[in-house]
Amino acid sequence: MLKSANVTIMVSDMERAIAFYRDTLGFAITFRAQNEWAQLDAAGVTLALHPSAGREIPPLARQGVSLGFQVDHLEQAMAALQGKGVAFAPGIREDHGVRLAFFADPDGTPLYLAQPLWIPQSGWD
Repeated sequence: MLKSANVTIMVSDMERAIAFYRDTLGFAITFRAQNEWAQLDAAGVTLALHPSAGREIPPLARQGVSLGFQVDHLEQAMAALQGKGVAFAPGIREDHGVRLAFFADPDGTPLYLAQPLWIPQSGWD
């Protein structure tokens, strides 16, 4: 039935967004249609960037959604991203067996790093 999925993020500046997700976070571009659409491989998830200019975004489109990336060593990953200009919210939160650090992309899309305190079989298992 369902074959694949992607996470689409509306962006105000395609070049800036691509630079952030490709150069800062290290995701590879898998497809690009000029400034109308870009797809990146975000650790096994297809991340799609779409320009928001001229399109009405429903007010609830961004509420309640964030994109997380699992890491083995939270402080090391944070330091690497801070070295590339990423600003994290103050403090590391521990919640139900996972350590979390929150940040945002250039358009304010909520993102976070997660370090599980248990040993998962694979990914988020």
